[in-house]
Amino acid sequence: MNSLATAVPAQTPGGRHPGWSGRVDALGAQAVVGLAFATPVSTALANVFLALVFACWLAGGRYREKLRCFVDSPIAFAALLLFGWLVLSLSWAGGFGPDQREFLQKYADLMMVTVVLWFMLDPRHRARALAGFAAAMLLTLALSYAAAAGLLPPARWLRAVPGNAVVFKMHITHGLLMALAALLFSLFAFEATAAGRRLAGAFWTIACLLALFNVLFMVQGRTGYLMIASLIVLVFALRAGWRGLAIASVLVCAAATAIYQGYEPLRQRIDRGMSELSKWDPATPATENNSIGRRLEFLSEGLALVQERPLFGQGLGGFAAAYRGQIEGTGKDPTSNPHNEALLLAVQAGIPAVLLYLYLLACTARAARRLPTLHERVLAPALVLWIGIGGLFNALLIDHTESLLFTVLLGLLAAAALQHTPAGASRNGPGEGPGPASTAAP
Repeated sequence: MNSLATAVPAQTPGGRHPGWSGRVDALGAQAVVGLAFATPVSTALANVFLALVFACWLAGGRYREKLRCFVDSPIAFAALLLFGWLVLSLSWAGGFGPDQREFLQKYADLMMVTVVLWFMLDPRHRARALAGFAAAMLLTLALSYAAAAGLLPPARWLRAVPGNAVVFKMHITHGLLMALAALLFSLFAFEATAAGRRLAGAFWTIACLLALFNVLFMVQGRTGYLMIASLIVLVFALRAGWRGLAIASVLVCAAATAIYQGYEPLRQRIDRGMSELSKWDPATPATENNSIGRRLEFLSEGLALVQERPLFGQGLGGFAAAYRGQIEGTGKDPTSNPHNEALLLAVQAGIPAVLLYLYLLACTARAARRLPTLHERVLAPALVLWIGIGGLFNALLIDHTESLLFTVLLGLLAAAALQHTPAGASRNGPGEGPGPASTAAP
């Protein structure tokens, strides 16, 4: 970009921006690393780091340069467009009550993409942030295996029960995070091996295999199963195009069949899901323990609401009230969460919100070809799959952990795309001197 030179903060010969601004930016970059670690582990700690990141962004000044970063980043601009439309929908929500306040706070993570971007312009900061997330998932993985073996004493933060070895988060979130971690571990393994660091490559390979086993055999989350399969197909498709896609599809189907036949707990979960699907009747209220039936019920009634107001929707935070009115007298249970990202956006802010959501995902996927490292080039489409497929069964943008991790990784990828130039030279972000054009795995 021609304007990129003005977007990236100026550096002194010593490599750091002078004065207060440089110190604040250095602290902000470290806070993003802390946020990447804390998000999978602790909601309270993640909120502390999130507040620190935002405070550093505000206190650091250089707002013209920050504005230029935002304008030059399609990802950050698309995220703010989506958030802006959701905020605008408050004008026809019929008031600003608790529901509007709650959903505004949940979607506000989208506004943080440009904030994270500013602190991640240096490739070393991005490597540290990914290392922070990887460390959190290694900790989660170790504790999950320890919980499954009965080695952990009861604790408030430990959510594990027999047959479901989750740790800090519930099973859907745990499965989604661990599936993404497995992909990242595999990329770290490949990069380390390619660089001749065989010991590191072996470490990350083992971590990847343990993460895959954890999702498939230790956690009760069907979304995690689907995510693992989707990411495997993605990697093969990126490596070998349509041929890789075909090979991966065959391998995934064969592996799924073998696991289904040989592992009774997984077969029971799949069979239960298929039974719930086949028995669903739109005229009959789904029971509380019928997760597939309830999701189909939400989808059916939610689509009826979209048909009523397709362009503008009910307004931000208006889903719960509109859904109560829709099901009145049917005996169906009310909800504020239809467990489908696009449906929730459409009911609240109309089809334009869904289109802006898809535009954000398209910008992220399109940025992949401009990213400097292997793990970033794969992570971009993987993140699109992660939020897109996960969003078919869960409204991830209003789930704190998933939404915050999505924001951090979006900011990281947006910074990498902005920092990378056609010639392959690296531009530097706040708090650091010249850095390499590509960064190896931690």
